[in-house]
Amino acid sequence: MEKQPEDRRKIKIPYIQLIPISFIIMLMYKLLDKIGDVTSFIAFFVLVLKPVIIGLVLAYLMDPLMAWIETHTRLKRGLSIAVLYLGFVGILSVLIAFILPAIISSISDIVIHFPSYIEQTNAYGNELIAKFEATYGGDIATVMSSDTFTQFTTKFGQIMNGLLASTLTGIASFSSGIFNFIMGLIISIYVLKDKEKFGRGMRRLIFASFKEKQAKGLMVFIAEVDTVFSKYISGKLLDSSIIAVLAFIGLWIIGAPYKMLLAIIIGVTNMIPYFGPFIGGTPAVLITLFYSPVTALWVLIFIVVLQQFDGNILGPKILGDSVGIGPFWIILAIVIGGGLFGILGMLVGVPVIVVILNVINRQLDRSLMHKGLISMVDEKKI
Repeated sequence: MEKQPEDRRKIKIPYIQLIPISFIIMLMYKLLDKIGDVTSFIAFFVLVLKPVIIGLVLAYLMDPLMAWIETHTRLKRGLSIAVLYLGFVGILSVLIAFILPAIISSISDIVIHFPSYIEQTNAYGNELIAKFEATYGGDIATVMSSDTFTQFTTKFGQIMNGLLASTLTGIASFSSGIFNFIMGLIISIYVLKDKEKFGRGMRRLIFASFKEKQAKGLMVFIAEVDTVFSKYISGKLLDSSIIAVLAFIGLWIIGAPYKMLLAIIIGVTNMIPYFGPFIGGTPAVLITLFYSPVTALWVLIFIVVLQQFDGNILGPKILGDSVGIGPFWIILAIVIGGGLFGILGMLVGVPVIVVILNVINRQLDRSLMHKGLISMVDEKKI
């Protein structure tokens, strides 16, 4: 007698697939409803772990230098770290001993003399208006009166005072974070010393948490992120440091005031592609304008020449094609990064969008390959 096949049909529950979706929606609603508490928790978490974060960032930035010392000097890991950090602490000591007091002195001097600078600017503007009136009649005075100019300089003075106050607050905050920095420096030494152990631990965690194919893909992605960020950040740091030194030399030759402060501003803002030269050059010219309009003109010319040199010669020589994306994507990264995370977002927005575009391009290539169109992509460059 032939055995009857068992009925293995599964019982279907209507709309059961909506249960996890509904759960996710409820969870997202609760998170959005408590977004203030979540943000406060994240901020508190970051504040507590600030020394660890600083240590990881320092270790990441120091790792290429340590690898170079190990390769070229054949020193053991401990000696390589000692040489590296002795040099780092030495440079930091020079900055604190010579450069930081000069910057603080310049900012204090600007704050003290700023009211007199505004008065001089008002007098200079009123003198120009009087000359225009004498030459062209009353029409110019109607368009640009002395009161209008005075209102403009007063408003500008308020903005500059706010910026100066923010700068002083930032310096005070930096001074209060010395303990976190020292702790981060110590943590970074231990991270560099045992970086292979940390790497093996991370790989074990990834392969234990994901399937083999997904784990390998994630490891490739992490390696790509590391390559993009290390090349871009190290290249930009070197490029901006050279620009800051050249800016100081040029401003010293021109005879500009506050040359150390202005050179630091130009060097730091140079980390931001495209917008950096404008962000750093504008306060340099405006601050010098209060000192001497002629000197400000020379500062403007010098900054334009310096940024042309950086954009066409120095920057490409140092960075090469580490970015590898067009101006549109760079500007988009800066705008979005700056809008979401301020200056930090503007600094890291470019390498982030490079990684995102690389991932998207890989997915597109796989999709086109699956459809048999990859040859057309190669030939026609779609």
